[in-house]
Amino acid sequence: MDEKEFREYLKKRDDETREDRVKRRSELSPVTYGGELPKLLWEYSTEAIQLYICGHFASVILWCATILELALSDKLIHNGKGTREVIELLTLSEKTRLCHKFGIITSQEDKNNTIDDIRYLRNYIIHANAGKLAEMARTYYGDVDDVISQILPELYLGDFGEPLKSKALKSLTFTRELTKRWYGEKPSALPLAETKTT
Repeated sequence: MDEKEFREYLKKRDDETREDRVKRRSELSPVTYGGELPKLLWEYSTEAIQLYICGHFASVILWCATILELALSDKLIHNGKGTREVIELLTLSEKTRLCHKFGIITSQEDKNNTIDDIRYLRNYIIHANAGKLAEMARTYYGDVDDVISQILPELYLGDFGEPLKSKALKSLTFTRELTKRWYGEKPSALPLAETKTT
């Protein structure tokens, strides 16, 4: 495919996916922050939103896990629960346990182990192999015959049955609500694209 053909392919792809992108954007409510954000949180949050709108659901989960790492580290450090050097060496699981211990995460935010769900999904994606992805897919699709089980990872990661999309939306919504609570919200009438959103 030469440059001209690729340009035409991109135009066609843009036309085919535009309505889906508009729909996904409408699934996200605007959030603006009044407090000071930890370094990189704004950039990571903005990227996660764009990835969701564009349909890159596995990437959304990876970025949400990183957002949680940044936010949990920031809250632990600013609550005097350890030095930056020590806190930044901890895993997401360890940071989560400390935040539970010190009451930084509420029981409502811990409902259904949302942070653990994001961490679990992230680990399956990062440490990917066909067996792990098939296992993830089976938890969504249930028992299927051998022929279908061979294509489960592709179905799960694709945009067909929407399992990863729903998990990406849940992860993104959770991280946005958590960071909104921690860093404040200023109501805004501006549409999503014109506000500071994460």
